[in-house]
Amino acid sequence: MSYLLRRTRRAVWVGGTRSRDAAVREFERTDADTDGLSVFEVENDEQRSAVVAAIACERQRMSRVDLLEVERDVIERYGVVQNTPDKGTTPVPAANALHCSLDWDAETLRRFAEDLFAEGRAPREHSAAAVRAVVRRLDPDGVLGDEAQAFVRAERAKSAPSHEKP
Repeated sequence: MSYLLRRTRRAVWVGGTRSRDAAVREFERTDADTDGLSVFEVENDEQRSAVVAAIACERQRMSRVDLLEVERDVIERYGVVQNTPDKGTTPVPAANALHCSLDWDAETLRRFAEDLFAEGRAPREHSAAAVRAVVRRLDPDGVLGDEAQAFVRAERAKSAPSHEKP
């Protein structure tokens, strides 16, 4: 079974700061979403890790990553899921290969977010330690962009034994 992942903020979906309006806003299209709302389709933990690493590299931060995971068949009840690997813009090609777009109108996206919220869906939390671990497994030369490569190299250097550090 495959899952579609959307980066989100845990506080919007869980606990005292839980907010239906904020959940709906997380699924609103912006002018930059010309091909639809971006999601990533994963079938295993290796692919999930690639997405987590991509988000960290894109943000240039090792902080927690929250991903709302929804089964593809659930999403397809609302509309078409288009595989759009050419639209992936992260620094990690393996994550870009998993990119999909939800090219839906605002009303459908709103209804989708409200239904997920009403079901009590909660994002899967990837701790800062888990984020560091997946970034450290990346090959810096396989990451796109000088800044992202430097980010990965710096993180990998932190985990190298002291006798291997320059």
